[in-house]
Amino acid sequence: MSHIRIDVGNLSFGYETGKEILKDITFHASEEDSIALDPKNRRNLIRILNSFDHLKIIASHDLDMILDTCERTILMADGRIVADGKTEEILTNKELLEEHSLELPLYLQ
Repeated sequence: MSHIRIDVGNLSFGYETGKEILKDITFHASEEDSIALDPKNRRNLIRILNSFDHLKIIASHDLDMILDTCERTILMADGRIVADGKTEEILTNKELLEEHSLELPLYLQ
């Protein structure tokens, strides 16, 4: 997992309003965190991610984990956004997923 803390004093835009908005933002960014985890550690990862109160940006093909951890999903294909909305609505849309070479999360099959 990667944790990034932005020091707003180093941002170039310099607008005081923007600095105020960003000064207390903390977020978690990760890519394929659940890959190669055994079931117990995968569940632990989901528990940890769900305990975060801050923004989570997760890139993953583990749609079951995304369904368990994210309220909002942005589905991308070929470098462009093809869907943006509630995770449950996107990840239960079989036609949309298949159109982009994905399958329903395992426990929905």
